[in-house]
Amino acid sequence: MQIILASLKKVIVKEITEEYFDTKVYNNDGIQDPNIKGFMRYGINEDSGEFYQIFVHPNHRKEGVGTLLIKELITITKKNKKNKIVVHTGTDEGDIFGDFLISKGFKNLDNKWWELLI
Repeated sequence: MQIILASLKKVIVKEITEEYFDTKVYNNDGIQDPNIKGFMRYGINEDSGEFYQIFVHPNHRKEGVGTLLIKELITITKKNKKNKIVVHTGTDEGDIFGDFLISKGFKNLDNKWWELLI
């Protein structure tokens, strides 16, 4: 699994296992490591970057952590010579997450797919 971690000091991009994710990063109780402000699970597909999950610890919301994660994914996606990022989510325009995506330049496509051209 590819992940971007936003810690208290820096952004880290790494490959981790599901077990590491579940025990060291995040589970149903929330973020496990108090040094992690947020994370994004992502992949690079045939024609785009895609993120599967983004989460910012409630104590660190409205600090720009989500923006930092999106910017890092844009950098990674460009390095892989892709020109868009997609995400499939259950959110709509007007929802908190939908409004966040719109503020980052994403467009809502059919069937809850969102796309950002970069």
